[in-house]
Amino acid sequence: MNKVYKRGLPLALGLILLMTGGCAGEKPMSEEERKAAEEEMLLAEQDAMAAEEGNEEKKESAPEVKSLEAARPRLIVSTVYDSLYHEERGLVSCLEYDQIALSAESAEAYPDLAEALGDLSSRTAEQMQEDYESYRQAALESDETGDEGYAMRFQNRFTVGRADEKALSIRCHYLSFTGGGHAFAFTGAENFDAGTGKLLALSDISPDPAALLEKASENLRKWCEDREVELFDPEGLSGAVQEMYESGDLNWSLDPDGISLFFAPYSIAPYAAGELTARVFFEESPDLFTGDLCRPQETWGMSLYERQSASADLDGDGSPEEISFSTDRDEYDTVTGFHISVDGKDYPFDLYGYGIRAFLLHGAGGKTMLYADISGDNDYHSLEIFDLSGGEVLQAQTLQAGCSVLYNDETNQAGTCLITDPSSFDLAVRGGDISTYSMSRVCHLGKDGLPVPETDYYTVISRGYQFTVLTPFTASTVDPETEEILEKGVTVRKGEVLTLVRSDNGSWVELEGKDGTLYRVEIDSSDWPRTIDGKDISDIFDGLIFAG
Repeated sequence: MNKVYKRGLPLALGLILLMTGGCAGEKPMSEEERKAAEEEMLLAEQDAMAAEEGNEEKKESAPEVKSLEAARPRLIVSTVYDSLYHEERGLVSCLEYDQIALSAESAEAYPDLAEALGDLSSRTAEQMQEDYESYRQAALESDETGDEGYAMRFQNRFTVGRADEKALSIRCHYLSFTGGGHAFAFTGAENFDAGTGKLLALSDISPDPAALLEKASENLRKWCEDREVELFDPEGLSGAVQEMYESGDLNWSLDPDGISLFFAPYSIAPYAAGELTARVFFEESPDLFTGDLCRPQETWGMSLYERQSASADLDGDGSPEEISFSTDRDEYDTVTGFHISVDGKDYPFDLYGYGIRAFLLHGAGGKTMLYADISGDNDYHSLEIFDLSGGEVLQAQTLQAGCSVLYNDETNQAGTCLITDPSSFDLAVRGGDISTYSMSRVCHLGKDGLPVPETDYYTVISRGYQFTVLTPFTASTVDPETEEILEKGVTVRKGEVLTLVRSDNGSWVELEGKDGTLYRVEIDSSDWPRTIDGKDISDIFDGLIFAG
């Protein structure tokens, strides 16, 4: 039956019933009434057909609208370094700050957010360079700086408190040391509407910011009492917090389950208390929050800063636990131990490396995991995975992998791709079948909390690996979209220039010709040298580059 008539069927049946006196006890229509009803039915059917045709035309002409829910923003962080040396005393000052951007694909889906992050990076760079340069002369002239003393230090690192299709929260961890007894450090934050790129205010998430700040002060006061942390003025805390808010000095972050307020040392407590964080959770005080931004996220991810706590309900009792990590380091700043803290209970692990990026992830399977990307010798990375579900910490898996490096064409920026989306994140490994190269593939958090790859192959990150064929060999041609084998036993001619594209990291690589043909080449990697068709790969390709 035609869909137009399906739609008009109830109306037609109703008119027929009226025409025939179909309801018991009712008088049948007269001839004049019957004809009028028939005309009405015909006009109704014609209107329905015209409306359907108009809808079809609108469907065909309507532009395609990209859904922001298709993918969460994928973030790239790169770090800028600089250092100042005295000709006799050595290092006297160092600079280190992050820049943040969206991947090219995310920038296309979230153009306003990409622009906002560009502005944040520009402002950060300008401020950090200004701080660094303002102490240049002092660092060079001071008798206390250098190898026998200290180096001045200026640092600003970014972490992500929340990243989804609705909101993005960037935490800015600033540290400066220009001499004296200790460094000065604090956490700032900028919260963005993911769709518009506009900065969010407390009034955007709460119908009553003053009441929200009162609740945050109450929670922090209780937290300090329970841990015997001294505050300057416990009774006047809420007034102090309100003053900071009104003066624009209050730093807060929108989290997956609530908000966090950050208080620098000396602002409300002595330096020994450290930086303090007040939290209010959506489910704890639903009347203090409003809108779609303030609903607990079913799946979420965030990056962590050392010794700064995050929150998650690990044991399902409705009360979030505090989670943080810290490291042990030797005199050379090498990581010699790794600690995870859950509500003050310490879980130590023997890990070795130079730098750590840590991520807290909660997936659709209900697992809460901590992923730690640890950089080691020769830029090798290992991914240490810990299961925090249930309130205990278990070391679940170690992978020879790490965060991927992505390149943003628009910003001309390469950097580390953060793992903040449990449903889609990149993990990178080092390949060595036909050269030494980095490659990655997309994964998602499985039900057991471990990464599940979306493909059985890796994509080479850099397109710069090109080889010239010295000796003909046989390969299979492959459909680049479906990965189906199109033809086997194809001879690749001498002189062809091929670009390394993909690999399964063990038995084959895929190389692209200048005409776009994709060749899958079987490689025997069981011994050295690698061979193709029984021949040494160095006799087949020119341009091979192996590390070490």
